[in-house]
Amino acid sequence: MSRPRVIVVAKRTAFRRFVEEEGDPRARSLLKKRDPSVKTWLASHREHSRTIDEVERVLDRVGAKTLI
Repeated sequence: MSRPRVIVVAKRTAFRRFVEEEGDPRARSLLKKRDPSVKTWLASHREHSRTIDEVERVLDRVGAKTLI
């Protein structure tokens, strides 16, 4: 029997987009200042990353071939 193929569609968090990918200096400054407009970014990003990691682990455990 062939392995199931699964495509996982995952969003990019604001933290990933503005800080990790674009290196936006304004976003970095706001985070450093703990500005309320970005207050939840890092915690949300970490939670999202943990969720994606868990999805990958489970799919691997069941033998799925994944594309994320």
